[in-house]
Amino acid sequence: MTNSSQNMTSFKSKLKFVIFALALSVVIFPLFTFSSHSNDLYVDDSASGSQDGSKKHPYKTIEDAMDKATSGTEIHVSRGEYEENVEIKKGVSLSGANKENTVIKADHENEDAVIMKNKSKIYGFTVKDGRNGIRVEDDAKVTITSCIIKDNRRDGVSLEKADVRDSREATISNSEIRDNGKAGIFSERRKLNITENEIKNNGSDGIDILAGSNAWINNNTVRENRGSGMKLAVDGSSVWTKRNLIRENRREGMEISFSGGNGRVNVDRSKIVENGHYAVARIQKGNFANSFNLWNEKLTFNSGNSIWGNKFGQISSIIYQ
Repeated sequence: MTNSSQNMTSFKSKLKFVIFALALSVVIFPLFTFSSHSNDLYVDDSASGSQDGSKKHPYKTIEDAMDKATSGTEIHVSRGEYEENVEIKKGVSLSGANKENTVIKADHENEDAVIMKNKSKIYGFTVKDGRNGIRVEDDAKVTITSCIIKDNRRDGVSLEKADVRDSREATISNSEIRDNGKAGIFSERRKLNITENEIKNNGSDGIDILAGSNAWINNNTVRENRGSGMKLAVDGSSVWTKRNLIRENRREGMEISFSGGNGRVNVDRSKIVENGHYAVARIQKGNFANSFNLWNEKLTFNSGNSIWGNKFGQISSIIYQ
């Protein structure tokens, strides 16, 4: 065989290999594309017949989907009322079709309607009729977005303690938290991001955060709660509040407690108006030296706050407890 014939044979072999590889890639590539969604599960309360969690054959209950979910799963829930208590597994996202019409109604009213574990997320639900609406377990990093949390016997959102680190941050945003029996949001010591919520008409305080917390509280409306709008603590805390509307709460607009420890609460460009007692009440727990100067150092007000119409006045003298 001549060199030219050999070269032609080699060329044809290489061409066949390239064509085969390209054809194989056409088949395999979609498999990799679809595999990125292999962890998605679907729920529809009108489902019947065969149920495997696929779009065509969704589960009927969130619990059925949660049983099959693993870390990284996103569960998509169609509109409807799901009468069940839900525990969101570690690393699982629960996504509702529409917060007004996708409802988790606690089946057992003496239990929390929703429990969230570390790295879990919930989006687009009404959560109601539980002991607490949503309870966040200790040391859990969670995200609660675009929900209505209402008519629960105790707190709308109740957060157990966690390390004050970014890896344990709880984010609550773009939600309506109302008509719960106690606080709208109650938190033990942890890192918090509370942004663009409406927190109203709860049985005690709108937001109640314990000492030692690191919190960013921005652009919320906190109104008509039967306790204070916000209850915050200086000691061990770093709390920054900005652009909040705090109005018509039955007690204080903001109740700030201080026991003489390191920490800071800052109020920036907020509107605190028409509350039943003071706009800001300074609650001192115990006696300590240089208290007046320490209060001025640890509770700070930036320019741009609007404070008026509060029944007892603007900023209280020191109230001892």
